[in-house]
Amino acid sequence: MADAWRPTSELERRLEESVRAGDQEGYFRILAGSELVVPVPDDAVDGVLAGRARPAWPTREEDGRVHVLAYTSAAAMRACLGPSWRHFMTLRFGDLAETWPDARWWLAVDAPGHPGGTPLPIEARMPAWFVRQVADGDGRPPQVGRADVP
Repeated sequence: MADAWRPTSELERRLEESVRAGDQEGYFRILAGSELVVPVPDDAVDGVLAGRARPAWPTREEDGRVHVLAYTSAAAMRACLGPSWRHFMTLRFGDLAETWPDARWWLAVDAPGHPGGTPLPIEARMPAWFVRQVADGDGRPPQVGRADVP
């Protein structure tokens, strides 16, 4: 289903444009100002809505890392997780960073919810420290390489 994905919101259109332009910093600046969709399983909805339960962070382990799953829209969530996922809550990116559950966990935006799934073309995976950095307004992606030797 992700193969036929098309942007369904202004957020997704802007993210897709930044990906096409190779503008990583712009991508993360856009993401920092966004609201994300966080899936809520069917069996937890009633308790969450009634205030009897706190929503659990939806996670998926991949390559030894735990990823919190978040999406740019309900349509993106369904494209990645399947049509049976109907319930979600929305969180501003900054609020997500403020309530981050574990410093070892990563954020997966618009990533598939199962091994071998197809990610959306605007997918991102971010370590917890970078989630905080982006939320603080610094969208510069990490640089890899050697420091110049004098």
